[in-house]
Amino acid sequence: MKLVLKDNRRYIIRFDKGEELFSELVKFCETEGVVAGPFTAIGASDGVLLSFYHGHEKKYSDKKVDDELEIAALNGIVAELDGKLMVHAHGSFSDRNMSLVGGHVKELLVGSTCEVFLIKLEGNIEREFDEETGLNLMK
Repeated sequence: MKLVLKDNRRYIIRFDKGEELFSELVKFCETEGVVAGPFTAIGASDGVLLSFYHGHEKKYSDKKVDDELEIAALNGIVAELDGKLMVHAHGSFSDRNMSLVGGHVKELLVGSTCEVFLIKLEGNIEREFDEETGLNLMK
């Protein structure tokens, strides 16, 4: 990971091949004191773990894609859950046939590179488990 540019509360960060994006992003946020903020990313992945949430059943279905993918779009929020930083992200990914797959992103292994634009917000965003939805909602 490399901090490319910091401007007030905005960051451009390059993540490198082989890094797990979300765990490295959390480490970066801990170092920089970011406890809340949105981010976007583009780049490449060597594999993702995607999920779809079945709201009526309150459970996720996972799909692991172990292949080279372009990160067409990745959007997320850094927040706190039980006092620890976490990432909530959704993304779209294209394969070599330009076919798209996407959803809730649980894990992302960086391929050639991944470029992240992160904004540090003042204050914090906390999440807590919600019985009705079965999700960790912002409170």
